[in-house]
Amino acid sequence: MKVWCTILFMLFSCFASAAENQPFELGKIVDPVVVNADHTRSYALYLPTHYDPGRKWPILYCFDARERGKVPAGLFQTAAEKYGYIIASSNNTRSDDPKWPNLEIIKALWQDTHARFSIDDQRVYTSGFSGGARFAWGIGQLLKGAVAGVIGCGAGIHTDYPPNKDLPFVYFGTVGTTDFNYYEVNDLDHTLESLGVPHQVRIFEGGHDWAPEWLATRALEWMTIRAIKAGKAEKSAPLIANLYNIAIQEAAESETKHHDYEAMHLYKSIADDFSGLTDASIAEKKLESYRNSPTVQAAQKRMDKDIAGSNQYSDAVTAVIREMRSNSPEPHTLGRVMQDLQIGKLKKDAHGKDPEDARYAQRLLEIAYVQFIYYYPQDCVQRHDYRQALDALAVAGEIKEDDPRVDYNIASVYAKKGDKKKAIDSLNKSLHKGFKNVDYLQQDPDFAGIRDEEDFKKIVEQLKMTKSGS
Repeated sequence: MKVWCTILFMLFSCFASAAENQPFELGKIVDPVVVNADHTRSYALYLPTHYDPGRKWPILYCFDARERGKVPAGLFQTAAEKYGYIIASSNNTRSDDPKWPNLEIIKALWQDTHARFSIDDQRVYTSGFSGGARFAWGIGQLLKGAVAGVIGCGAGIHTDYPPNKDLPFVYFGTVGTTDFNYYEVNDLDHTLESLGVPHQVRIFEGGHDWAPEWLATRALEWMTIRAIKAGKAEKSAPLIANLYNIAIQEAAESETKHHDYEAMHLYKSIADDFSGLTDASIAEKKLESYRNSPTVQAAQKRMDKDIAGSNQYSDAVTAVIREMRSNSPEPHTLGRVMQDLQIGKLKKDAHGKDPEDARYAQRLLEIAYVQFIYYYPQDCVQRHDYRQALDALAVAGEIKEDDPRVDYNIASVYAKKGDKKKAIDSLNKSLHKGFKNVDYLQQDPDFAGIRDEEDFKKIVEQLKMTKSGS
């Protein structure tokens, strides 16, 4: 492994000085850009309108969980234009692929972008969503010193590379309020804080997804000020003042909304980020006033309690799945799974009056849901245990009865099993509940066995008509 890492780093480094003029349109996402050395790989590219190969530019490599390079490129585009970043967002990364094929992807992107563009190797950044976030973290750890910062969305670390006090990059994490990885990301926040690692973790209203555009902008603003602080970017007084004012205004807005826990963390970050660059005394005084705040202490206590509870619930889900997989003499019926995992109670609590209790219940439901909608059925299908895959999806259907993904995945299992009629019936149910992604359906290899069926073709045509009419 160490030999491979050394070779990989040398391969990356040898392209660092190569730059040439390119005919790519500036100020617009160009997708796809095919990798010269490997035409099976491509990426979505963004070059700022003022891009000039006569100077070096920071670059952000993005890794989506489902091969959608244009999605993160679009989210970071506004900030990349404003603060002068190149974006190269892979169209080939997947959340659950083994890590080394994804390594080949970053190698291809690194070589291609360094050959085409003028890149500042002191300011290379990685970002990813879900498994892509773990990959972005792993790359930062693997190529020590080559990555200046990591922006992780919807997931924490790569388990092969745990955090330590000598983390070679700064870290900006984001997570949605009902993301099943919510507590994992917040736990990482606590760990990095205890290690003294420069970082910021931000929460947005939503589920398991990339950071919204406004938060993607905050991430690149934060990376910019950290680069200035580290001496990797020009110390521009107007830029520092602008970034400081943005950060102070946001912290003050949190304070106005009585989001004391969030405000304290924002003021703490401002005090650390801007010390030595400008007068950060306002943030320092605000931070001091929050240190012994009863509301902040209560919020921290609640977070610690909920993190512990979510870990216990994750263990309970794992235990249920382990028993289901073992085909024990007392099989886990749907009713028993619902009881063991308290699905009914959690669904009721998720609509309760207390907002914190409701969100906690929602997060626990999401922890169970992702296992029964995706991970466990996928494992069952790989073992050709289609009955258990359908049993797992039945649990997912009880958690979210109106989610079209449940019936879509049921259709996928039936298609692989060879039951064409039930596959078509389940697809129609998925359409009825709102499934619309005709491109995904047409490319999904799970339906290869029924693609020529007339009923399948009718579904595709129906989706195309819906798409054209929208």
